[in-house]
Amino acid sequence: MKILLLGGYGLLGSDIYNVLVSKRYEVVRYTKRELNLMDRKKLETVLKYYNPQIVINAAGYTDVNRAQNDFQSAFDINCIGTYNLVYSLKKIDAKLIYISTDYIFNGEKNEPYTEEDEALPLNNYGWTKLVSEDIIRANYKNYYIIRTSWLFGLNGRCFPKIILDKLKNNKKVEVVEDQIGSPTYTIDLAENILDVVNLPYGIYNITNSGNTSWYDYAKLIAEYAGLDSSNIISIKTNKYFEKVKRPSYSVLSNSKWKSYNRPLRHFSEALRDFIDKVI
Repeated sequence: MKILLLGGYGLLGSDIYNVLVSKRYEVVRYTKRELNLMDRKKLETVLKYYNPQIVINAAGYTDVNRAQNDFQSAFDINCIGTYNLVYSLKKIDAKLIYISTDYIFNGEKNEPYTEEDEALPLNNYGWTKLVSEDIIRANYKNYYIIRTSWLFGLNGRCFPKIILDKLKNNKKVEVVEDQIGSPTYTIDLAENILDVVNLPYGIYNITNSGNTSWYDYAKLIAEYAGLDSSNIISIKTNKYFEKVKRPSYSVLSNSKWKSYNRPLRHFSEALRDFIDKVI
């Protein structure tokens, strides 16, 4: 089975590549310079030459703060890039796996969001991801949209690494206590990502089990790493995020996924494995 992986050098993409190669899948990945989704001609050439059965799009503009001030760049990469990909895929009819986010929701529900819940993003990043989902749903039939949340992994910048770095250097770190979500280990998601191709086309929430606040998450990181947590200071969202709103509650329901597959393990177990690898 041939797989084209976009964003294959990022936080999630690196683990998707490593996991699939270890399972002996034929996977090709490109750097941003080698293959830019804004270059439709190059994209069509690559797809025609390689002719993959599955395309995984783990690429995208993910900087929430920058997206608020540079909406055009976020829109171009997440939305125009997605349109170019979908347009090009029609010529080879491959299956598309697209990685989306919990930030398409406004957080007012206060119980896990299902795939059918209405999306209403609070920030530009969330809007570009929702629009990209809509582009796929309106223009392509062979798609799987995976919504996930709070990714952490070995191959890029992520929350646990930031906390570990600050605590190891005896720096105080302010962490919000009033945002709730489900941390998701990139390796766990990568291990399960191809299971969706055996399911009906559509949207699937896939996260590690359990949920927490950023503050409690930080405290758990310190505990697992054997570091002093007294430098972790609890704050409210309205103090830290003045310009970019974030959902106060963005837990995704995994009920649909669990009706087909074994649920991902609890995030705390995954976090312990991650900590063991990085300290």
